[in-house]
Amino acid sequence: MSECLLKIHVFRPSSVEDFSNLINMLEDYAIENDVGMLVIDSIASLLRREITTTSKKSIFMRGHLQATWMMNLKRLAQGLNLCVVLTNQIATEIRLNDKFDKISVQQTEEGGPVQQGITQASSYHMIPALGYKWSFYVNTRFILQYTSTVKREMIIAKSPVSPYSSFYFTIEKHGISIEESGCKYSNSGCNPGHFKIKARTGINI
Repeated sequence: MSECLLKIHVFRPSSVEDFSNLINMLEDYAIENDVGMLVIDSIASLLRREITTTSKKSIFMRGHLQATWMMNLKRLAQGLNLCVVLTNQIATEIRLNDKFDKISVQQTEEGGPVQQGITQASSYHMIPALGYKWSFYVNTRFILQYTSTVKREMIIAKSPVSPYSSFYFTIEKHGISIEESGCKYSNSGCNPGHFKIKARTGINI
């Protein structure tokens, strides 16, 4: 185990600028240290923390950085025959429905008046962060999601060599156990940018 751990090199960039500089020096580092796999966890964290999407300028900057990073990472993967694994995050999307509901505002404790208003009904869905365009950057896209306390689901949402498919698995002491009976395959697939992700709800402590 100790020999395996010695082969793992860890970097912790603290900003978007640090991460950009790190990508630029990865090629020489990978060659010198005979790197076979690159894992970035997560590609979305620094972007979402430092660059918001509240203006057209910030949206353009975020998109430009994503494209630049992916261009360099793909060149690195192809040139050095590296396996590059990127983890994304999830975000909450609010979808407004066509139906309008009447909402009554109850009287306050201070004796304020009762008010009524009309609001548009909405629903909340968890989707992959970084938006729909991000799905075009990666060659293969997996979605790992929660289904029960023990069981998880893996979805192959995009792949050049596999159809759209999903299967259930559990993590055991001996490794990963796959439920063969729960596998599903389809040639139609779905839009991974709008895929509704199931996640675990809050835990009462």
